[in-house]
Amino acid sequence: MRVSFEVIRSRRHHNDPGPRVIHSDVVKRDPTVLRSVPAFGGLTLDTLGFLLDRAVQTSVAKGDYFFEQGDTGEAVYILDTGRVAVEKKLGEHRYLLRILEAGDCFGEIALLSVTKRTASIRALEPCEALRITNRHLRDLYAHDLEQFTLLVMNLGREVCRRFEEIDKRLFSFVGPTLQPIDKGD
Repeated sequence: MRVSFEVIRSRRHHNDPGPRVIHSDVVKRDPTVLRSVPAFGGLTLDTLGFLLDRAVQTSVAKGDYFFEQGDTGEAVYILDTGRVAVEKKLGEHRYLLRILEAGDCFGEIALLSVTKRTASIRALEPCEALRITNRHLRDLYAHDLEQFTLLVMNLGREVCRRFEEIDKRLFSFVGPTLQPIDKGD
């Protein structure tokens, strides 16, 4: 499978206009590598190859952002190498939500819901990731509706898993401040 390759110099400051491609090349990819990523579980090798033929390999330097909270979302990323911080901005402060590693995906919320990015993704070290855009998903929809449906369901499950984790963390902080609805009998 051929994959386009781009090196992106991401913005370091919010006023910077955003990522810019500074190099492009083509690399070979084995479609079976995506099978270990939960979002791509159950997809056929044909479908994985179809997506890889369209995907773009993206490199981001340590400290740079793949994207920032509030940006328009149009792609999901599958982290090949490196680690990234998922950060949320509230007021003047940024907060670390989690750290993602090779094999994790990010950006699926904005891709599925056509909303702004809900968090920022910052490279903690040099990173490479596959970028699959909503255009690639539309191509898959036209190519194989059943596989498209499975991929969207998988992405939705990934969002739900993360929501469940956040819900548990939130309740561990807020729960003790709430009034119980039972009498403890």
